Amino acid sequence: MKQYNHITIEQYNHRRGVTLLELITTIALLSIVVLAVSNLDLFSHSRVITSDRRAKLQNEISYALEHMTKEISRAVGNRAIVYPNPNHNPINNDAMSGDPAIRAYIDSNATGGPGDGRWGTDGDHWIAYWFHNDTTNPEDYHILYCANCTDGSVCSGCSWEIIGRRIKEFAPTDNNQANYMNVSITARWQPVEENATVDNPEVTLRTRIKMPSVTTH
Repeated sequence: MKQYNHITIEQYNHRRGVTLLELITTIALLSIVVLAVSNLDLFSHSRVITSDRRAKLQNEISYALEHMTKEISRAVGNRAIVYPNPNHNPINNDAMSGDPAIRAYIDSNATGGPGDGRWGTDGDHWIAYWFHNDTTNPEDYHILYCANCTDGSVCSGCSWEIIGRRIKEFAPTDNNQANYMNVSITARWQPVEENATVDNPEVTLRTRIKMPSVTTH
């Protein structure tokens, strides 16, 4: 004889309640997993953007420092030894129009060969590096280079070339009577902003440019 399992209304409702609770618990756990994965994806995306921006900033600074090292190291030698004249100082790092700058008197040759170590011979000339930041565009916070100045003071008559963008700070310093110059450059993705952040990274590089016994001031 067949037997049937009979349940009461209370027992049925109790069973349905347990099933709904399990469903809610499953949805909650799934939501936690989805949120965790989403946060990880956002974090990874942010890190990739930051790393990419830092790499671009480092490339900008590295090129500028390499350019300066190559050119400034060709400065004419110490005036007290090579060709005494108190008015002939091969390095001038006084500001131009209130902004940091470097001028160097290059020992060169009109035919492109090496210089002769003497001031004012054929091909010798001034070059200049100048930090320029008078606009609100981050691309225009840059370091400019002049390959041939008409003088060593304001460096007029130049055709300026940009060698570094997004520059926040350019700090050339020297040791008086020493044969080297220290240069520090800081680049920030948005240099118009006051502070660096995760999305607005900042990179600083420094170098020491050695020269043939120049006198700096």
